This record gives sequence, C-alpha cells and structure tokens, in this order.
Amino acid sequence: MTLRPERANAARGAAWLVGLAASLGACATPGPQVLSPGDPLVRSALERIARQAERRVNLIAFGQLRMSARGDRGRVEQVVVAERPDRLRLESLDPLGQTVALLVSDGSRFGWYDGRRLESGPVSASLLRDRLGLELAPREAVEAILAAPSAVDSTVRAAFRSRGEMVVELDAWRLRLAADGELSGLESLDAAGRTRWRAEYSGWSDVPGGRFPHDLSIEIPPARTRVRLALREIRLNAALDPRVFVLPVND
Repeated sequence: MTLRPERANAARGAAWLVGLAASLGACATPGPQVLSPGDPLVRSALERIARQAERRVNLIAFGQLRMSARGDRGRVEQVVVAERPDRLRLESLDPLGQTVALLVSDGSRFGWYDGRRLESGPVSASLLRDRLGLELAPREAVEAILAAPSAVDSTVRAAFRSRGEMVVELDAWRLRLAADGELSGLESLDAAGRTRWRAEYSGWSDVPGGRFPHDLSIEIPPARTRVRLALREIRLNAALDPRVFVLPVND
C-alpha cells in the first residue's frame, strides 16, 4: 500500500513520537507530554523563535574551537564572522594571534588560505566539506551559527514537552526550546526524517545588538564530526565592510 504524501508525513511524525516516548519511558522520570501540532503555545513559541532569528543579521565573535572528526581532535582560537544569507569568515589563529587558516565567502566566490597557499574560486555546496571537513552548505552554516533556522513557519508535524523542554518537528527541522523559550537545539532533517546535522545552544545572554548563546556545538552524525565553540566578545548586527568576506588572491 502506498501512503499519500500528507499521510506519510503524519505517519513519520507519529512514528518519531512513539519511538522517542519509548526511549524516554525507560527512565524514571515521567514520559513526554504530547502536544497538538495546532496548540497555540506551540505556534507562539515558534513565532518568537522566528522573530528573534529575523533580527540576527550578522555576527562577529571570538572564541575557542574544538573539533573532533573520526577520532582526530584539535583545538584552536577562532574568529567567526557570519552574515545572512551565506557570507562567512572563519579564521583560525595560533597562540601568538597569527592566522594559520582562513576561509572567506561572499556568497558567490570564496578565498582559502591553509597556511601555505592561497586559493579562490566559485562557491559550491561542498565548500565547507572540501576545505574544513564540515558537511554543511555555506547557507546552512550561517543558519546554524546565527541560531536562525529558515522555514520556521512551515507545517508542524509533531510536538511534545519533556523535562522542561518543548520539542517541535517541522517539515525539515526539529527544534528544542528550553523552559525559558530560548532555542536550545536545532536539527536539519532529510526526507526520511533522519538527522543530517544538529546544533546545540546554551549560555544565552544579552550582547551588543541582541541576545546570543556563548556556547555553540554543531554535530554531523553521518560524518562523525563535532565542532564546539566557546564564544566571547560577541557582537550582533554590526555594520560590516563587504571586504571582510573577500580574500584578495590572483585567480
């Protein structure tokens, strides 16, 4: 029997909730409280997340980056500049503050310095994978870094509360909201509902230009990769010179 698209989506959401409820049921704590997808509390929470995300246009921050990929681990000081929809500057520094690696993208072209050579070219969806080992397209990376998921206004497939958090599954996203309403988790889902990548956020506070978390992690389960950023000197919505996202190199 072939399910019609709308029934297939509903079945996927129901199956996900049943599986999650079963796993949580093994714990001593009470099980999740299932919410109706049309619950006004769910829609209100999503609208708040969408409004906050819309206000975050760009970010400048310094921090310490820790990355583990297939057993390899590394730690480095990092400068992060991200601007919607797909402009990035990721700069790694040595203990003396010298640049050891730099990736910039203005959305159409990229520049790359790996400590030995300079390179530039047209931006592709595999830019971050090929240069940094991260399975995210540039636009996805900006969404994850800014804690600003797209299409939050899409159809709610399932929702529940557990341990003080609200979890909401949309067409291509799964969101976790902390008890105070702040975004604590964001997952990008494939067509079968599997996690492509997930981001976790904590330490939200007021910073110049708005509110932002001081701790950010991005995990890519299929690639067994995890990046953790402990951020400081965070600034939102600054007036950025477009040259921040351009590395002058000869083509």
